[in-house]
Amino acid sequence: VSTQSTGSSGINAEYGNVGTTYLPYVCLLWLTESYFVAAGHNNCPDLYSVDSNGVKFIASVDVKQEKETSGNMSAMARFQKLDVQGKADSGGTTLSTTHVNCITEMRKVASSGDKVTKFSTSGKDGKTCHLGC
Repeated sequence: VSTQSTGSSGINAEYGNVGTTYLPYVCLLWLTESYFVAAGHNNCPDLYSVDSNGVKFIASVDVKQEKETSGNMSAMARFQKLDVQGKADSGGTTLSTTHVNCITEMRKVASSGDKVTKFSTSGKDGKTCHLGC
């Protein structure tokens, strides 16, 4: 279970917590005053909205579409694929995310006014991913 806390400053400051069933988050990036992305041990950034009713999960941002695989893969290509994924050829679980390990940092790449339009993620797997909003 992971908990996200949000708050506002000023005279009428409000604070809120939301519990999730996702693995713990490590980093958070505000996209606008009403939306933020949190990422961490679930290997995928999650989009949340914040309003007067509290914090609400919207969607996972980085979920890969299933690719059709061709049956003609050379032994070298197969080995390289298994090496990048960090697993043995045992037909194990395939992740549906770009990152295969914890996301440790998110950074703004582009913005328009007060809105983040692109951001990047990096993680313990050594990968960097650029995502649009």
